[in-house]
Amino acid sequence: MALTNLQGQFLIVNPKLCQWLGYSATELLQLNTQDITLAADYKLQMTQTQQLLAGARDRVAIEKRYTCKDGTPLWVNLIVSLINDADSSPAYLIALSQDIGDRKQKEAELRESEERFRCLFEQAAVGMDIVAPDGRYLQVNQRLCEILGYSRDELLQKKFQDVTHPDYRETDQAIFENLLAGDMPSASVEKRYICKNGEIKWVNLCTTIVHHSTGNTKYSVGVIADISDRKQAEKDLEDSRHLLQQITETSPSLVYIFDLIQQTTVYTNRDLAVVLGYCDRQISTASMDFLASTMHPEDFPQFVDYLQQLGAAADGELLSLEYRVKKADGGWVWFESVDTVFTRDEQGKVVQVIGNALDISGRKQAEAETHKALLRERELSELKSRFVSMTSHEFRTPLAVIASSAGILKDFGDRLSESRKRRHLETIQTYVQHTTQLLDDILLLNRVDSNRVDCFPAPLNLAIFCYELIEDMQLSAPGYILGLTLAEAADTSQAAEEWLVSLDAKLLRQILVNLISNGIKYSAPGCRITLGLVRDSTTVKLSVSDQGVGILPEDYEYLFESFHRGANVGTIQGTGLGLSIVKRCVDLHGGTVYFESVLLQGTTFTVCLPISPAQGGTLP
Repeated sequence: MALTNLQGQFLIVNPKLCQWLGYSATELLQLNTQDITLAADYKLQMTQTQQLLAGARDRVAIEKRYTCKDGTPLWVNLIVSLINDADSSPAYLIALSQDIGDRKQKEAELRESEERFRCLFEQAAVGMDIVAPDGRYLQVNQRLCEILGYSRDELLQKKFQDVTHPDYRETDQAIFENLLAGDMPSASVEKRYICKNGEIKWVNLCTTIVHHSTGNTKYSVGVIADISDRKQAEKDLEDSRHLLQQITETSPSLVYIFDLIQQTTVYTNRDLAVVLGYCDRQISTASMDFLASTMHPEDFPQFVDYLQQLGAAADGELLSLEYRVKKADGGWVWFESVDTVFTRDEQGKVVQVIGNALDISGRKQAEAETHKALLRERELSELKSRFVSMTSHEFRTPLAVIASSAGILKDFGDRLSESRKRRHLETIQTYVQHTTQLLDDILLLNRVDSNRVDCFPAPLNLAIFCYELIEDMQLSAPGYILGLTLAEAADTSQAAEEWLVSLDAKLLRQILVNLISNGIKYSAPGCRITLGLVRDSTTVKLSVSDQGVGILPEDYEYLFESFHRGANVGTIQGTGLGLSIVKRCVDLHGGTVYFESVLLQGTTFTVCLPISPAQGGTLP
């Protein structure tokens, strides 16, 4: 307690105040209240004291800090009252102080604790919530908002039951009630939440109940870790295990574990007796002796060396070996084994290897056939070279005829009749066209083989295209009857405009010109060559039928190969390029071509091309 004048000068101080502040009474009476008040608090004290002196209030009650003699602050609860003199004028101030340092320390510690909790709560890498006994969210951190996809305000309008998957709500509620009842101090569960966007997330929830001092439940604190990735990894692992089991059990190859120390097989996914045809006793008692007796003599020494290599292999290193094994019926099976280290002993020595043995008999057969095909390719290459040589000679005859006719016209043109001049000009024109066509065929084939020809489908009226093509070819083959037939697919009714489709006109012309030209070439004058069209919603079929010599069965296999000509064509001129060009043009369209032929009666070639209806066009 202290008595001061109106300027704050100490007039009377009690021993307790001196004890708190560390001053003697004499020292303290030399000071005023400003001298011992922390500067930050003095302004507030003076403001309220002025109000007291002005009669605006009866007393002043504030919490302030004194500065002790040793410089340490002292929190007090200060109550200041006014003492008037005989004429009721303000004369003195009396101050009663209460030491509240302990309380302020506890408040500071509480604030610090709350701040630490707030920082932990807000900055935690996991979701955290505070939930009321009825399930309402009282507080949520940012991480929980991120997990669930809600804003903080949205989540504070919900209960934890609202975001819990229906499959877990009943169990969750039971656990929560047990916690509230005090049956368990805390709980940890894995459950699923429903996010704002409908996504399902797996979380691990740890919940603890916080009680009032009265013992009643205040709230629960939950820590929520997003374990969706872990759950997905567990699922992926289980799926992988299941997949590996299925692969192992259904694998066409023989999966095994071989013990290098015991020199025997300790596991196989399939019954070796079934694979090789031997009885179980033969296999189970033979081990290395069995392998020595059944493996091809040329391969067994390599197999022994292979086992030694496996014994020195590094972890993860893959080794492979191809070998032959005799079956019980005497036949030979080619196997390819791929092995790696499976287990080692304490000294690091390889004990077991794991591997799979695949029956590669088919591949070996294919390799043999490939070798034959390479020989065939070499033969075709030689044939091509011979053909190029042959065509170069074929140029000489037409060029000689052209030169002869041109020379006659040059030297004797003024003495020739108009009809003879015309015949020479027609001869020149005919051989020029023949030579040009031969060159075009060779160049086209070369471009296709070099992948320099592309398919560019564009809208065209197929019916009109074929009609005009037949008309053009009829003019150059007046001795033959060329016809066109249009038919509808059995399961559709085609309107006329539905012949408007998307195909590559240049490639289509090559296909039809070569097929029709062959029909003319190998048919006698006066015969009919017919082009037929049939289409459905996805495919068009173009068939060219002639009444020619037909195709020998032994030529079927090679018919579409370059430079191949049938054995029954006799002296009919040709290069063997036409059907090769047809096949390549059809392939560029993604279509197919096949034929039917009867010797001395005729042949029908059918081309099937995928189509898509042209957009925005109509028939004229």
